[in-house]
Amino acid sequence: MKIFRYSGQDDGGKPINGSVEAEDKEGALSILSRRDIIVKSIAEAGGEEKDKEEISPGEILKSVHLLTPRISSGKLSSFAYELSTLISSGLSLPQALELMVDGETNKSFILTLQEVLRDVRAGKAFSEVLKEKEEIFPPIFSALAKSGESSGSLEKSLEHLSSYFENLDKLQNRIVSAMAYPVVVVIVAVTILTGIFIFAVPKFQDIYAHLGVKLPLLTQIFLDVGKYAGVVVEILIVLLLIGSPLAYIYFQGPQGKMMADRLKLKLPLLGSIFEQVAISNFLKTMSILVSNGVPLKDSLVLAASACGNRFIVKQLVAMQQPLNEGKSLSKAIEDTNIVSHQLLGMVSAGERSGKLAHVLERASNFIDTKAQNDIERLMALMEPVLVSGIGFAVGLAIIVLAGPLLSLPSMINQ
Repeated sequence: MKIFRYSGQDDGGKPINGSVEAEDKEGALSILSRRDIIVKSIAEAGGEEKDKEEISPGEILKSVHLLTPRISSGKLSSFAYELSTLISSGLSLPQALELMVDGETNKSFILTLQEVLRDVRAGKAFSEVLKEKEEIFPPIFSALAKSGESSGSLEKSLEHLSSYFENLDKLQNRIVSAMAYPVVVVIVAVTILTGIFIFAVPKFQDIYAHLGVKLPLLTQIFLDVGKYAGVVVEILIVLLLIGSPLAYIYFQGPQGKMMADRLKLKLPLLGSIFEQVAISNFLKTMSILVSNGVPLKDSLVLAASACGNRFIVKQLVAMQQPLNEGKSLSKAIEDTNIVSHQLLGMVSAGERSGKLAHVLERASNFIDTKAQNDIERLMALMEPVLVSGIGFAVGLAIIVLAGPLLSLPSMINQ
């Protein structure tokens, strides 16, 4: 057991200094938390300098966050829901966080929760702690937490966050499913055709060379391409091994990320869906922030960052200027030309009626529904097109390569 000296405040707000015996600092903080002591500083007796040099779990997480998976929307939804439930049950915030640390299975998220718990026990506001960890918790988390702290209804703000990230997770999963299917089909098609050129074409080359017959032009082209198929595949593999890390590094930079987001919007069929999802995220986030009392200008910046596309973020942030000039939100949105006149009318009506948050939510739901319908139509269209395309490509390769064998008797007679 070790002795830890601490300073802080008791439950009455009076300054207090003392010592506590525990196995480690976490144990000491746990004991003091149960005594309703808000800890400002704590250090092992006789080892203050050593303690100051220790690296906290959260700092370790920040230093390697590029190598650890980002917390998914589903995980954020579960976190907000569980924390809201525990607080609603009468537990204090530190107690609720302590239970969540004990029950968490994601190792990287455990480190984050431990750091959040430590800072909250040290007297920091929960919203301030979340704001310092925006690589894990998006800005909307700290904004709604701050609103909940001010109104004394943190659990309700967490409920809103849970619902928000749950809906976001569902939409993201639909988009991933829509993109995964064609990618898998194309990979299968390329694999089959590569196998034909590497393994089947050389055998046909030997057969036709032995027979010494004149081949159709298309068959001859296939055979000529097949001679170099192995070399081409090797070159492509080398280029992929070299190019993939370089492309990853580039697209992790500001310019690369901006270019990637612009390319997403220009993709055939999928581009309009990405744009709808980004605008829906913006409107939905604005709705939640405004309904929780966050000022409109602050809501705009936070909602823009939540839309998920940097190119659109740039357009949305430009709305700050008309708002600063005293223009309405609907007028500011109109200047960006990113939503339809129908939705603009809804926002304008919401401003006049004082139900802006409700109207923004309705507008977001409208775009969500349209995006989901477009995704379903896209998947229904892609399946027969891709399957037919694979069948055509493989069938053509087989006919071109084996076709001359069917007319072999007539060619020999000639």
